[in-house]
Order: sequence, then C-alpha cells, then structure tokens
Amino acid sequence: MIAAAILVFVAHKKDISFWRLALIIAALIYVGFALVGKQWDWLPIEFGGVLLYSFLVFLSFRFSILFLSLGWSLHVVWDLGLHFGGHPGYVPEWYPGACLGFDLMIAGYLFCCFLKKGKVQSSNLV
Repeated sequence: MIAAAILVFVAHKKDISFWRLALIIAALIYVGFALVGKQWDWLPIEFGGVLLYSFLVFLSFRFSILFLSLGWSLHVVWDLGLHFGGHPGYVPEWYPGACLGFDLMIAGYLFCCFLKKGKVQSSNLV
C-alpha cells in the first residue's frame, strides 16, 4: 500500500493513460514470471489475463474510468485466486500479497476520481 500511495502522490496529475498502461504492465508481469520459470503450460492463462485487463482498459477509453477501477480490483482476484502463496511455483511467494494492497489502493483512487469528476473518459486528467 505504501508503494501505491507514493505512486498516486507522484502521478496524481498524470493522464489516465498512465493508469491504463500500469494495469497492462501488472498483467504482463505474470507472463514474465511464467517465461522465467519456463512454465509454458501457464502462458496461455497469463496471456488471457493480459487480454482481460486490456479489454477493461479499452472499456475505460470507450465508457468510463469505472472499468479501469474494476480492472485494478479484479487484478486482486488474479493475484490471490491464481497465485496465492506463489502458486503454481513460478511466482514469488510474497508477490501476490504485496499486490493486494497496491491493486486495491489504485482501484480506490480511480473510483474516487470517478466520484469527484463524474464520467471521465479517454485521456482526461484525473
């Protein structure tokens, strides 16, 4: 949560695209873990996550940053549902738990931005 709070403080005036890109990178990290761990059978699952979060990013462009907030919230499910305790062996044990606070903090920040500004679309500043 501390890392997320620092990032929000530093990047709070950034364009929404910053947070969109960060969500896709968060999903790509698991692809990297699978590649480094040579877990080829998990690559389709991890790339599926990249597609899922990219779709939510697309919806945030098209409709509302609520979809971006939802994406960050759902990333917690990805972290803890699929990779809790380092499951299936290529993810560091500490990583999913660390992501829990980070992802929820970013999701909450984006939700608060939505409440403050109403329906924020495309590249509007937050």
